[in-house]
Formats: sequence, structure tokens, C-alpha cells
Amino acid sequence: MAGPVPANSRYRYAKRRYRLLFGLLDALAAPFAALLKKGTGVVSGRDPRSILVVQLDHVGDAVLTTSMFRALHERFPAAAVDVLASAWNVDVFAASPFVRRVYVSRRNWHARTQGSRSTVAEVLRLARTLRGECYDLAIDPRGDLFTILALWLAGVPRRAGWSCGGGGFLLTDVAPWATDRHEIESRRVLLRQLGVEAKRLRPELFPSWADLCAVRDGLASVAQPDSPLIVVHTSAGTAAKRWPTSHYVAVLDSLTQQTTATVVLVGDRDDQPTSRAIARDVLRTVDWTGRLTLMQTAALLSESDLFIGADSGPAHIAAAMGTPSVVLFSGTNRAECWRPVGGHVHVLRASVPCSPCHRKHCPVVGHPCMTNISPREVVDTALSVLESRRTAVSSWPPTEVEQHAV
Repeated sequence: MAGPVPANSRYRYAKRRYRLLFGLLDALAAPFAALLKKGTGVVSGRDPRSILVVQLDHVGDAVLTTSMFRALHERFPAAAVDVLASAWNVDVFAASPFVRRVYVSRRNWHARTQGSRSTVAEVLRLARTLRGECYDLAIDPRGDLFTILALWLAGVPRRAGWSCGGGGFLLTDVAPWATDRHEIESRRVLLRQLGVEAKRLRPELFPSWADLCAVRDGLASVAQPDSPLIVVHTSAGTAAKRWPTSHYVAVLDSLTQQTTATVVLVGDRDDQPTSRAIARDVLRTVDWTGRLTLMQTAALLSESDLFIGADSGPAHIAAAMGTPSVVLFSGTNRAECWRPVGGHVHVLRASVPCSPCHRKHCPVVGHPCMTNISPREVVDTALSVLESRRTAVSSWPPTEVEQHAV
């Protein structure tokens, strides 16, 4: 059964059987750890010339990992940085000016759909692919046994990551893990393990001019130039993180009646039935679900005054683009560890005794961690954000006194 990860646990798994399984694996491998690492490590004491970052899981995690690239580039300016990504997060990395090349694993153990899952076969395929690239250093920001195994089989001499997912005996650089640290800070600790000191880490996304122009052309036909633009994502990766559709309808109905805002709904194709129904029933609401790439979504959010949605990939994209956000956080994870990054992010959540539960489906009648976040609270927060934006715009340019003060 899933539940809070014990504070003193060596492993990040919520399910006790996984903690026992990987604990047993690490114990059995301990006598052979030195042999498994033999001949690996820092190559001749020199800086790496080629670095591989592996991020195969979900979009929000991928956005957080983009915070590492600028720091790696500044510390190792001569090194080429590549990424091993998944089919669903590849766009996050492909647009980065700090990334030379992106490999794509289309079938792996993080896939949410059964038909896209693969484990042993994909580990072996990835190892064969990577072996020929002769990387000096590989970094696993997640802490994943299968990733670590693929890197070891690929013969990468220096492998950095966490032991909290099991398989730490296959790593050459193991960073200290903590259960109560934000994921951005965990990436800072991992970089520090490699001698990279980053004063400031923040996710960075780079939509192209083509993405931005496509979005602006689309907005020209649906939104008034001087009216606020609100982007809403009504879904999330798991059912346990989703807010009721009726609550979204109530919020958007209130906001479009109290303001002149235009609402754009975003998401993937699975969200289209819900979005169509909302767009049909709510004033000045248009449905763009399933129409935008990840980078076009980032471009749209860069043009927006407000984002509203649950703990999801689009919420992290909004935060990375600097868009003021109202994020509805379930009891699934700890907000202090996983919330989108930025002072412009407003996290709303309901206190429940079962949090964090790490479940995909809520077993509690009524799903209180989400249904208890009231539409009224979301509306009030959204109106406050929009008013702050309006006030900031109306006070520009600064007065002569303010200019001198700057």
C-alpha cells in the first residue's frame, strides 16, 4: 500500500514492498560494488568533453531538469551536452540552446499507456545505442535503477545520480538524498556532487519564433488585444490530481462575467471531450486542446496573463515562462517538494490527513483533497492576480522620480 515515504528511508518509494525489494538488491550487490565500478570514474582528471542527461519520465520533471543545463554549460563550456528523453517530453529539450542532441526512447518503463511500455529490452537497446557515443559523464536526475543499469552497460565511465531508487552500487558519484527537499534543490545538490556550483537554478524553456508567431496568429482571431488572457488546463497526469470539471466551469463562468478576459483551454487529445463541453457552456472560452505542441503551449503561456490548472506539466511550463499561475495541488505529493518554481506561483490546496498518498486514484469518498479547494477561493486568487497585472501595466512607464530611483 502507498503512503508517506518514511523520513529515515533510504529509498524514495511509497510502497513498502519496493523499499524491501531494492534494499535486498543493494544488499546482495554490496560485496561486488568495488568490482562493478572498477575501471570507471573521472577520466585522467580532466573535465568531461561529452555529457549525457537522462530524463525519461513526465513533462513536469523534464521542465525542472532544464534548470541544470545553463549551470553545466558555465562550468564545462567545452563539453557537448546531450539528452536521452522520452517521446512525450522530447520537445522540452530539443528547443534548448544548451543541448546538442536529443535521443528518444519511445517505449520505456515510465510510459503511462500500456502499449508504450518496455523494460529489459529497452534497457539493452539504450545501452547499445549509448555505448558507441563514448560519453565521459552521464547524469540521472531521477534516481532510477533501469536508467543506471543502461548507463553502466553502456560503459559510461562516470555516472552520477541517487541511490534512493536502488542500484546506487552502479554509480560512481552518489549525491545525498533527502525526502523534504524541493526537486530544484535536489538538482543543485546533484550538480554540486560534480563540482558545479549554481548560484541560481530555474527552469528555462525556449519556444521558437515560429511557435510564437503561430500562437499570436491564432490569438488574433479569438482574443481582444487589451483584454486579459487566461490559459486553463483542466486535466492532470493521474485521476488523483484532477479538480472536478464542475468546479472549473464555476470558476470560468465567474471570471468571464467579472472581467473581459478570454479563456483558452489547453491539454492533449484525451482532454478534448471535457474541453469542448466547457467551451460550449462558458462565455469567451475557446478550446485549443490537442492543437498545440509543448513549445507552442509555452509560447501561448508567455503571452498570457494567468494560468489556472492542477499539478501537471502545463503548470510547470507556465511557471518556467514566468506566467502568474494558480495551481490546484492535490494530496498526492508534497507541494514543498514538487510545486512549480517561482514567486508568481500561487499554490492552493486543502489539508487532508492522508497526504501525501502517492496514489493515482483517490480511495477516499468525495476526493476531499481536491473537491475541498473551492471555486470561490480560486476566483478570488485569480482576480487578485489579474488586478496586480493590471496595476503593474498601468504604472508603466515609471514617473521621472521613479526613473531616477532606478
